[in-house]
Amino acid sequence: MGIPADDTSSGAEASSYKELVAEIAHLRELLERNVGELAKLNERLGQRDTRITELERLLSESRRSGKRQAAPFSKGDPKEEPAKPGRRSGDAHGRHGHRMAPVSAPDREVDVSLPSLCPDCGGEVEFERTAEQFQVDLPPMRPVTTKFNVRVGHCKGCGKRVQGRHAEQTSDALGAASSQVGPSAKAWAAWLHYGWA
Repeated sequence: MGIPADDTSSGAEASSYKELVAEIAHLRELLERNVGELAKLNERLGQRDTRITELERLLSESRRSGKRQAAPFSKGDPKEEPAKPGRRSGDAHGRHGHRMAPVSAPDREVDVSLPSLCPDCGGEVEFERTAEQFQVDLPPMRPVTTKFNVRVGHCKGCGKRVQGRHAEQTSDALGAASSQVGPSAKAWAAWLHYGWA
């Protein structure tokens, strides 16, 4: 016959059993939490791998396009639904800039007649109103050539060469460099070059 268990040992076994059950429940809870966090980490790693693969593809495509000479202006594949070219209709497409009509009276007026027949269908045209249009232009310009008869001499004292100078001359050069461009033409050239280039 075995040794009968005393009350203290059975109480200790019961408390250690309860502790073990509680610890197992706690460990299961930790395990479930860790499994959930591991699933989230795996999902993030999968997204990161997908992003790395996409970036590597774009980088290699960029490197290849830099070496390709056949299509230097290529922008890739065309869009499936490209935007319509030109301005959008209506008032919601930005600033509406226009040239102001001249304030001064016009130098001349031209009447533009209305065609008697419609250019599309050939029907009779009825007059509605007269609209104004302005056009500002430069007058016809003709080059003005000026010949300067420059007096050349020398000093009787030192023998140094001396020549006359007029206020409209742009240079003192004579001989091979005696044909020059005037100040107005130079101003126009500078304005065209720096103002419109």
